[in-house]
Amino acid sequence: MAGQGRSNEEGTNPNSGGTTLYVTPGLRIRFNPHWALTGAVSVPIMQDLNGEQIESVYKAVLAVSWSL
Repeated sequence: MAGQGRSNEEGTNPNSGGTTLYVTPGLRIRFNPHWALTGAVSVPIMQDLNGEQIESVYKAVLAVSWSL
């Protein structure tokens, strides 16, 4: 529960923290033994947020990697 009970000047913030469960399908393309391109989209399948917070719609990542 990230951030739950975080305080501000008035005390505990009731609009902080919660739990989100994501499903994340992804794809990796190898160009050769050393270089790859990876992409993934995370979609929330369950969100239980404390108080009034903006819910996630999706998260996306695109990465280029190099290995020895």
